[in-house]
Amino acid sequence: MAQSEAVMERDLIRQLTQDVSQWTYRKDIRDEASLWANFRDKLNQNNQAALDGEPITDTEFHQIREYMLDVAKSPYKAALRLAGGEWRGGYPASARGCQQGDDSSYGSQQP
Repeated sequence: MAQSEAVMERDLIRQLTQDVSQWTYRKDIRDEASLWANFRDKLNQNNQAALDGEPITDTEFHQIREYMLDVAKSPYKAALRLAGGEWRGGYPASARGCQQGDDSSYGSQQP
């Protein structure tokens, strides 16, 4: 007998958040808009040094978001590209003219 989508979702969340896991279930992230807001928060948190303590502006985040959507077509696929090291420095070079490379002083995006 096939499982309902709700049962599959519940089981997946349980599997990802229990035992040894890097995932934390966030009830506040329920849609794409809240996922992007969380991503922006993480970029700001993890790149404070590169951003000189100034949060990413709306214009800069729009550039980052559009680049990610163009490259990966979804926030999930874009995050996979980030995790694979596609961007070193946490955001594309076009945002604030940041450099890319192995210089860890530019921070990194950590979900």
